[in-house]
Amino acid sequence: MTIEEILQAISSARPALPETGILDLIVYKWNGAEDWGSGDDLNADVRAAVSKALYRIYDAGYRQIIRVLLRAEMDYCSEETMMTGVLRRLCFMLYEIGEPEDLALLHEAKFGTSFDASCALDPELIRGRDPDRGLEYYKANPLPEADIAADLEAYNKPDSGLLSPEDYSGLMRKRYAKEDDLTDPG
Repeated sequence: MTIEEILQAISSARPALPETGILDLIVYKWNGAEDWGSGDDLNADVRAAVSKALYRIYDAGYRQIIRVLLRAEMDYCSEETMMTGVLRRLCFMLYEIGEPEDLALLHEAKFGTSFDASCALDPELIRGRDPDRGLEYYKANPLPEADIAADLEAYNKPDSGLLSPEDYSGLMRKRYAKEDDLTDPG
């Protein structure tokens, strides 16, 4: 199945998820190799190409598939203890959609995936597009596994050194606008 066919199936199903056969092409799937350096995700390249193509057309209707893609990339990065450009792009897409509930997944992507991801993913992603709305949401809906409200309060301080949501979005949009083909998985 081509990337275009996968994307068409995803687009046709939105806002719901596509059929299981499509999901099987993009979820994390370990190759079973146990020798050092030989383990890998059989779907990593397809997921990278789908995420790159999806970036060009996504809107809030794609939120559920972006969450699935992000979870798969988090599993991959966690297993391989690394950070990828695909992880960053998917986090940014979810950030741009701007639902406060998704800040927990973005928080997990940064702090629960790998050391590299914790260092390389921008804290602006966790603060969210609407920091006040996110803070209000997590004060009303605290999570047992992470004090997201406390992180949001710290990231919302004027001296946090973080870019405004508008400036951060503009910077990242410029970055991704430079990518004009599907060969670069980053």
